[in-house]
Amino acid sequence: MGNALWLRALVLCVAAVVSGFVPTIADAHHEAIFGPQSSLLYSLDTFVSAQVFSRQTGTSGQKTQETTGVISGGVNPIQGLPVTVTAIVPYSIINQLDAGSNRSGFEDIILGARYRYDLSTLIEKWNRDGNFLLGVAGVEIPSGVIDHKAWDGPLDYLGGALGSLEKGAWSGIAYTYYRHNSPDGTGSKKGDNIFVGGGLAFTPGEDFTTGKLISYQLGWSYETYLRDRVAGTDDPNTGGRELLVHPTLVYSPGRGLMFFGLVSLPVWRDFRDPVAQDRFRVGTGVIYAW
Repeated sequence: MGNALWLRALVLCVAAVVSGFVPTIADAHHEAIFGPQSSLLYSLDTFVSAQVFSRQTGTSGQKTQETTGVISGGVNPIQGLPVTVTAIVPYSIINQLDAGSNRSGFEDIILGARYRYDLSTLIEKWNRDGNFLLGVAGVEIPSGVIDHKAWDGPLDYLGGALGSLEKGAWSGIAYTYYRHNSPDGTGSKKGDNIFVGGGLAFTPGEDFTTGKLISYQLGWSYETYLRDRVAGTDDPNTGGRELLVHPTLVYSPGRGLMFFGLVSLPVWRDFRDPVAQDRFRVGTGVIYAW
């Protein structure tokens, strides 16, 4: 696949930012971004990426700013089989803004696999390769130090599905994502997460020879956070739901390189503890495919 096609396959769904910021394909380009999990849903076979996301939660007087840098890469290990294996390494800095305290360290490494099924009839009919389905699965290895001692936590699991349609300069996606947090030795755990969302992208005037483009995107996500468990019992003061919108701008100078920037804003929130709700999220990054 040439650079222009790779870029068109890459941009589809940068607008859908979920999972902790929560995050990343044809003429109008999306690539679902799920915070540190974003690389699991890239439609590319081979890529490397560097991204930074920042999320502020809480209420006036109890604000927390969490900023995460992500290095990731994916490779197609079997030529001809549309499966990509991905590794993701996040590092976070967490600041309690009003309390004046902070901590930092590596988060858990994420290993995942993604299968892409092309909708060949629509690709041929509309002459756009942004018509496909994706299925992904991943596991978080307890290598980090933010939520537990290094190599001393449980395995957590991720899964998701995404569908994409593209015609002319327009494209759209719909997706769902689930994160299962496993209990530790005391039966305590963070609540599982369930997200559904979508996005639209408009990409006028793309240079199909070089892949140069600018894409204007708007995503949305409805995010559910189930209750935490403490010693095997649900904590009634945790959990909640929120609806966010994600305006996004994507630029590619061509030759396999893409930059993106986005803002995520809550439009509705319902949390049992307001300290857990989002105030805003921002993100930026660069992705290179070859």
